[in-house]
Amino acid sequence: MRIRFLVAVWVFARHLHIYGTVPNGAGGAPSSEVLQNPPTYHSALSPSDARAHGIHNMLLVYTGDHGSLGLWSQLDFLPMLGYTSLTGSAPSARMFDTMLFLPYGSVADTQSGWQAYLNDLFASNQQLSSLDAAVGQVNQELSTPGYKEKVVLTLPYASYGDGVWGSVNGNPINLNGTSDDPLALQARHQAMQWYLQTLLSMWNNAHFQNLELTGLYWENEAVNEERPGEVPLIQDAVSLAHQNNLPLFWIPYYDAAGIADWQTLDFDAAWLQPNYVEQGTTADIGRIRNAEQYATAHGMGLELEVTSTDSQVQTLYSQSIDQLVADGFAGNVSHAWYAGSKLLVTAANSSDPNTRLLYDNTYNMIAHP
Repeated sequence: MRIRFLVAVWVFARHLHIYGTVPNGAGGAPSSEVLQNPPTYHSALSPSDARAHGIHNMLLVYTGDHGSLGLWSQLDFLPMLGYTSLTGSAPSARMFDTMLFLPYGSVADTQSGWQAYLNDLFASNQQLSSLDAAVGQVNQELSTPGYKEKVVLTLPYASYGDGVWGSVNGNPINLNGTSDDPLALQARHQAMQWYLQTLLSMWNNAHFQNLELTGLYWENEAVNEERPGEVPLIQDAVSLAHQNNLPLFWIPYYDAAGIADWQTLDFDAAWLQPNYVEQGTTADIGRIRNAEQYATAHGMGLELEVTSTDSQVQTLYSQSIDQLVADGFAGNVSHAWYAGSKLLVTAANSSDPNTRLLYDNTYNMIAHP
């Protein structure tokens, strides 16, 4: 087998898998032992693909910690739902059609920690409640009665070895291995099952008028195969999601372990993080093109990322948008959007034209056919 790399400066080949069969008589396994081949794709994830569940542009919304940075109000959500001018006039078009809620910072890997995160998420006049009210207001302003914003909620990662988690039906749950369950899979299953049942109960009791629960999100951004029971845990999470008629989504970072196996791990859809802006002064636009090629080969969506409002980040963010548009990876590709915590809200409300440009460029990308 021969593998060729186009080298600019350095190339690191990690997580390399060779798939195929070994013919009889050629040594190794007989031809009846076929490795599981990943699906073959010829395009990135499209919003019209059933796997995307209608997601065109999904904003990552961080809540639950860091004071005001993790607290979203109705006013915060308004410019994220509809494109607005600085004059305060009514929105002229839709912005993000999906909101992915995930923890701001680490949530304690305990029952009380998970419950506290949910309590904050479903509290009155903030987070989900604020989003529901904001969607209702934008619906009135855009004359779109009945429109519902898609919502994706995070399924926390139950880490092996984290000790006593809590109890379910009076039975203690310990995430450490035991002689009966050396990988603590059953304990982690019970913890995730409790969380999902609690989440769905709180969702149903909230009676949101303008939101629809579209899916769940797997919090860990890589597959840590060195951790005991990692793959069975992911597949168990998928099974729990599917039992409740919900897909499980994933957004791995660039070159994350397990990324090529996202579908054989049973995730329903995945978006790739190019992590271009994070490279700073060493950023090479080839990273965006590589991400495009990888997303195409593996049927993934793409994430866009902005980490601050400073000029260097603004430039890199604009470059990433320009490259995606030029290469045909705009409206026909499903996107996730990472913007720190409320960076785009800050940009939308800024009187500084350079900061405001961050918001305008984002809208232009979303609106691009």
